[in-house]
Amino acid sequence: MKKRILSSDLLDSDDLEIRYVTSQINRKLLDEKPHRHPFHEIIYIKSGIGKHTIDGDVFELEADTIYVIGEGQIHDFLEGRDLKGYLLRYKLTVLPPELTMYATDYSILQVISASNSLQLTPEEAHDFDLCFEQLLQESRHRKRLDKSNHIFHFVLLTLLSRINHKIKSLSDHLRDHYDSIDHNYKKLILLIEEHYKKKHELPFYADHLRMTTRQLSQLTESETGETAKQLINKRLMIEAKRLLTFTNMSFKEIAFDLGYKEAAYFSRLFKRKTGQSPKAFRQDIQSQM
Repeated sequence: MKKRILSSDLLDSDDLEIRYVTSQINRKLLDEKPHRHPFHEIIYIKSGIGKHTIDGDVFELEADTIYVIGEGQIHDFLEGRDLKGYLLRYKLTVLPPELTMYATDYSILQVISASNSLQLTPEEAHDFDLCFEQLLQESRHRKRLDKSNHIFHFVLLTLLSRINHKIKSLSDHLRDHYDSIDHNYKKLILLIEEHYKKKHELPFYADHLRMTTRQLSQLTESETGETAKQLINKRLMIEAKRLLTFTNMSFKEIAFDLGYKEAAYFSRLFKRKTGQSPKAFRQDIQSQM
């Protein structure tokens, strides 16, 4: 049987779900598989212990810690004991168009930083606890009465802003330079996230940003030291590793899923970028499981 990455969507086709975390988690009893999220997930653990994985990396569930799982990442709860906290899942469609721009900064920052675990100080934990609880209550009020509840929207944006500030505090570069990052570079990150499987060539992205391919690569080199093509290939390799790790798709199927017409070209590129062939990478992962 073909093993593919399961997708777990929000309940009732809603655009946001917030609830208290399950206090006891037993991986064997849950009978769940690693699953991909077509939404953003934020888990705040107030107390308790446990384990979960994000893209195959194991994280201990620790008190006063926030875990952020970006859209498209693969998540799996392993175990949990005496857990208290909140689980928030949302799509950008939860916000009205005039406010969406404020939430995209969270998406961009999470991609740039690759930060999945944020340890809070006692003061920060207190502030986040109040914010999550208020969002939970406003969410219940929103469902009963009015989905255009602006109090709810601003509490959500306050929460995301607090997380943005915490992520920036982990890196001097992000703290000092994020606000000055070129807006076209931020747009490019979102474009790559949306189109990387089907659009590998630079003209597509350059046209969307109304610049030449030369200007596009000059932009990315000034921001990251890498060309635009390198950024696209890096994103493709992240997804290739996910598919090699969490599915039994053939190398040819993975190549086609990622938009490559020739499996041999994909294999050569993967080896050049990672130092291993797809076969060797999968064998190494399987030996560790």
